[in-house]
Amino acid sequence: MSLSTFSIVTDASYVCFVDFAFRRQWPNFPDHKIKNADIIREIHEVWDPRVKVIKTKSHRSVDDAHDWHDLWTLYGNYAADFAASAALKNVPQNVQTLFANVAAFPQLEKHLGWRRLSDTLLT
Repeated sequence: MSLSTFSIVTDASYVCFVDFAFRRQWPNFPDHKIKNADIIREIHEVWDPRVKVIKTKSHRSVDDAHDWHDLWTLYGNYAADFAASAALKNVPQNVQTLFANVAAFPQLEKHLGWRRLSDTLLT
C-alpha cells in the first residue's frame, strides 16, 4: 500500500519553515544556530515529502473564511487549540510550575547575568 499525498494544517510558522527547509534540501540544515536542531534532525529522519504542510492564521472568525477549505482549516485549528488547552488543564500543578520556570529561565538569566544566576542556584 502506498501513501498518497495528504495535508497537515498548522498555525505555527516555525513548522512551515522547517518543512520548507527540508524541501529545499539546504546543506547543513539544521545547524547549531537553529533552535531545537536536535528535534528537527529526528523529525527529518521520518519526514516524507508527500506530506503537505499548510499554514493557517490562528484566532480567526468563521466569518473570515474564504471558502469551504479555508473554513475547514479554521475549524481544525480551533479544535487543535481547544484540545491543547484541555490537555494543559490535566497537567499536574508541579509539572506546570516546572514548565513556567523553564520558560522564565532565559529572562531571569538575562536580568541577573550568568555569574549571579549560577551563584544563586548553587547556594
